[in-house]
Amino acid sequence: MNPHSISRSGMSLIEVMIAMVILAIGLSTLFDSMITSKRVNDRATNQAKAYEEIQAQIESLQYMPFDSVRRDFKGIAFDVLGLRIPDGAVTCGTVTNFANPNPDDTAIAPNPNKFRLSDQVLPLRFRVAWVDENGPASVETVYVVTNRGF
Repeated sequence: MNPHSISRSGMSLIEVMIAMVILAIGLSTLFDSMITSKRVNDRATNQAKAYEEIQAQIESLQYMPFDSVRRDFKGIAFDVLGLRIPDGAVTCGTVTNFANPNPDDTAIAPNPNKFRLSDQVLPLRFRVAWVDENGPASVETVYVVTNRGF
């Protein structure tokens, strides 16, 4: 048999190194996407906690007589279990009176979210701010308490 005619089977060192680089890139991308997925999941969980507490605050206001809420409302501060309070803040949640001084001002652009203030409505801003591993975050919603007449 001629030694020059024997084909060599197997892989060269260069081919193995290229395969290892491709494998390393693939694994690092996989682990990076897993870490990103965890961060996104944690942020969504924290947002859900914040919105659940906002809903609880809204429901507690709905049980109070409208006239006393409208007359005596000075603001509310609350905490959300499981959320870290931002540095310098006392609580992570606040409820404040939402002012809408001129709903008819269309000089900038008409806003469908504007409403007319009256003695029958009390717009409130619910805000929760916290810090997690992704940094500072917050959610906010405006709820209009109305006089339902009972």
